[in-house]
Amino acid sequence: GNRDTYLRIHGTPEPESIGGRVSSGCVRMVMAHINMLYPNVKTGSTAYLYSAEDSLVPRS
Repeated sequence: GNRDTYLRIHGTPEPESIGGRVSSGCVRMVMAHINMLYPNVKTGSTAYLYSAEDSLVPRS
């Protein structure tokens, strides 16, 4: 429909806010990690996001 369903992945100068539920549709990362990823990931790439709990479970 007319609903924005995109996620935004971006850096933040406030690392203490990472992992909190501050806004909908945004994933905040440490700026150093964003600076490392940016030249290595094509615009439009698919990102798979998992909850912290799910990331601890091995996948097969």
